[in-house]
Amino acid sequence: MLPKTNKRIVIFTHMFIWGGIMSMPFIFGILRGETISFDRGLGILLMPLTYILIFYFNYHYLINRYLFNKNTFMFIVWNFIIITILSLTLDFAREYFMALEPGRHVEPPRGMPFVVTIIIHVMVVCVSVAIKMTGRWYGVQSKMQQLEKENTAAELLQLKSQLNPHFLFNSLNNIYALISFNQEQAQFAVHSLSEMLRYQLYEASREKIPLIKEMEFVEGYCNLMKLRLPKNVTVTLDMPENVLGITIPPLLFISVVENAFKHGVNPKEHSFIEIKIEIESENAVICSVRNSSFPKTTEDKSGSGIGLENLRKRLSLLYPDRDLLVTETKDNEFLARVIVPINTDGYEN
Repeated sequence: MLPKTNKRIVIFTHMFIWGGIMSMPFIFGILRGETISFDRGLGILLMPLTYILIFYFNYHYLINRYLFNKNTFMFIVWNFIIITILSLTLDFAREYFMALEPGRHVEPPRGMPFVVTIIIHVMVVCVSVAIKMTGRWYGVQSKMQQLEKENTAAELLQLKSQLNPHFLFNSLNNIYALISFNQEQAQFAVHSLSEMLRYQLYEASREKIPLIKEMEFVEGYCNLMKLRLPKNVTVTLDMPENVLGITIPPLLFISVVENAFKHGVNPKEHSFIEIKIEIESENAVICSVRNSSFPKTTEDKSGSGIGLENLRKRLSLLYPDRDLLVTETKDNEFLARVIVPINTDGYEN
C-alpha cells in the first residue's frame, strides 16, 4: 500500500496528464484563432473522456480481475466489447455535436475514423496495462528488498547471539581452570567477565559502536585469558591511540582473538600470540592476529571453527561482495586479518 504522500503525487500526476490531454484541442484552437462553441467543446471532450473511461476501467478492474489472474481471454473479450461500444458511440455523438454548428454539412460516420478510434482505444488499453504492470513490478521489487533486508537483519542477530555463548563457553573454561590453583585470580576473572558481558549486553546490541570500546573489550579478553597461560606463551597487543570518532560494528575482532588463544597455545612448547589493531589511511580498521599453530586433535574439535565461520557470515552480510576475512597458515603459524570499513561520523550515546 502506497504512503499518503506517494498517493497524492500519483493522483496529482494523473490529473496533470489528463488535464493536459483534454485541454490541448482547446489550446490549439485558440492559437489558430478559432471560436469554439459550447456544443463543439462537448464534442471535443468526448474522445479524451472515453480514453479516461477505458484507462481506469482496465487499471482498477479488468487487469486485476482477469490479466493478473491469467485469464487473458476474458480480458480481451471485455475490452473488445467496451472499445466497440465506446468507439461507435463516440463516432455518432461527435457527428451529432458537430451537426449542431451552423452551416456544417453532416455526413454519416465513415469507416476510417472508426478504425482510427479503435486503434487509439487499444493503445490506451496497452498504456494502462504497461503502467499497471510497471507499478506492480516496482511493488514486488520493493517488498523483496524489504524482505531481504529483514532476513539479513534477522540472520545478523542470530549470528551475533551465537557469539555470546561461544565466548562465554571459552571464558568459563578458563575460570574453572583458575579456581583450582589461584582463587584470587579466579575472582578477578569473574569480575572481568561480568564487565565484558555487560559490554555485550548493552553496547554490542547497537549497530555501530566506538572503536575504543571494541579495543577495550579485546584487551579485557586478553587479560582474562593471560591469567591461566604458562610462562612459555608470549602475548603482545598493539593498538592505536587516536581513534576518536571512529565507529564499527561490534564483536568483529573477538572471533579471531579467541581462535588464536584456542589454537595458538601449547603448554609444553614455545607459543606466541600477536594482536595488532591499526587504522589504514582512515578507510578501514584492520585487526591482524598472528599466532603459533597447534591444531586440535580429532578428539578435541568440539566447536572448532564456529567463531571464524560466524564471523565470515557476518562480514558477508554487513559488507556484501567483499572478502574482509583473510586467513593463512604458513610455517606452523596462523595469520588472520579482519578488514572493517570505518565510519567517522561519530558516536551517539
